[in-house]
Amino acid sequence: MYETIWSFEHNLQSLRIIDFLENDYIDFKGLNLTFETREGVLKHCSKKNAHKLGDVGKRFIKKTQPSLEAQLVNFADEIAYNHHDIDDGYRSGLVTFDQLRDLSFFNDICKEVKIVSPTINDKQCIKSTIRRMMNMFIEDLCTHSQNKIDQARLSSIDDVRNASPIIGLSDNMVKKQQLVKNFLRKKLYLHPRVKEMTDNAHDVIEKLFKKLMQNPKIINIKNNDSEDDLAIMISDYIAGMTDRFALQTYEKICK
Repeated sequence: MYETIWSFEHNLQSLRIIDFLENDYIDFKGLNLTFETREGVLKHCSKKNAHKLGDVGKRFIKKTQPSLEAQLVNFADEIAYNHHDIDDGYRSGLVTFDQLRDLSFFNDICKEVKIVSPTINDKQCIKSTIRRMMNMFIEDLCTHSQNKIDQARLSSIDDVRNASPIIGLSDNMVKKQQLVKNFLRKKLYLHPRVKEMTDNAHDVIEKLFKKLMQNPKIINIKNNDSEDDLAIMISDYIAGMTDRFALQTYEKICK
């Protein structure tokens, strides 16, 4: 029932936090951030929701590009979490050193690291390899993007919006990035233990949401709002939970 009236989009929630939920100032709600920062936060957005967001949603309706800064942050984010997930996968024991070495891009750099430091242990080798991988992506992103900026001869934000994406990786590094993403998807994201944890988290959040919709007084919300408004308030509450607090609340009110 509730799924039909309210769906959750994490990018919209981030925008909602900085525009509305943060309430540190007496003169206005939110953080009063610039349009460009707000636009950068909103990485993805459905066309339906974009119509509700005013100016910051226009690029999704017109299908134009965000600012160069927003494009850059998008790539920086992807480079960071891809490589963090490699490290996280190894530290959690879900991905082995031998599996990492099956990834050709990783293995080529790993060999270079071992030539420079023959006595390095596996953990140190992985850290050094990841650092070199990230450096390669960052250098390529800077060089390739600068070349495209020079070629495009941009003079205004409208030039940026109406052009094809300017910030990006070279074709060679795009292929390497895809290899890394495919590896992570196969070896980490679809790992049975990860899937079990993901399914459990989904179950916890779903049951918390339904329980609080049925009895909002648990969190001191008066049940005199529309179902849509109530769903939004409860979504805000759950989205602000830490993992530990969510599990504690689940154990307290759903069992």
